[in-house]
Amino acid sequence: MAGHLLKYLTDALGKFEYVYLTPLLRRPPTPQWIPLVVQAPEQLIEKDESFDIKSIFDGFLWGVPTCRRSAEKRMMRKYGAPNWHNKLILPRKDIKTCGTCGHNHEAGRLCPNCYSKVKAETSVLQEKMVQELGL
Repeated sequence: MAGHLLKYLTDALGKFEYVYLTPLLRRPPTPQWIPLVVQAPEQLIEKDESFDIKSIFDGFLWGVPTCRRSAEKRMMRKYGAPNWHNKLILPRKDIKTCGTCGHNHEAGRLCPNCYSKVKAETSVLQEKMVQELGL
């Protein structure tokens, strides 16, 4: 409460100085004609205080897990326990058959077999372009 009051008083004195004293003196505002009530922040910091690394990491690392979760716990969270709640591993329903080569692939993705053929043809074309054009 007192800090807010001192800051308010300091700001009020600064505004008074700028509005009323500057036109009377007819020169640009110089630093603080009226002494401030609050000390400068440089004077509040003690120079002989020892440095402590824990003061830097005071509160922003609290959300980080401190212990490793074991494989058993991870599998329990992922699949559940058979005697409590069993999360079933469901079969994939988005597997399609490629119309050109007959291999299986995910829906909405390229067939890996067809893509590898196109990639091989592209690399051959690129090599020929480099040989002819010298790029």
